[in-house]
Amino acid sequence: MFLTENRGSQTGTLALVPQSTDAVDLPIIAAGGISDARGIVAAFALGASAVQIGSAYLFTEEATISPLYRQALADAANGETAVCNVISGRPTRVLAKRMARELGPISQDAPLFPMGSLQQIH
Repeated sequence: MFLTENRGSQTGTLALVPQSTDAVDLPIIAAGGISDARGIVAAFALGASAVQIGSAYLFTEEATISPLYRQALADAANGETAVCNVISGRPTRVLAKRMARELGPISQDAPLFPMGSLQQIH
């Protein structure tokens, strides 16, 4: 997790963008919690050089997710998601289903990113 394990005390993306642009002389890519045009405009206004949106792309024709999963995402309310590291080894927002509830949401036993790391496999 970014700087702290306490999710409630973590700084949000839009607050981090101007802090980051003030601190470094590198392009800043805003990512996390941005899902519509308003968030994109805000990130650029705060100094981001680029913006990455994740979950919103899952609703495009190019996304190769199953219709069942696409519908579950569309139907999910804010309280039905959780930040969880047990799927990929890194904290990411997921649907709060059985795996996240029983193994996580944050577990010290999660696989190393990405999913156990190629170094461990070889």
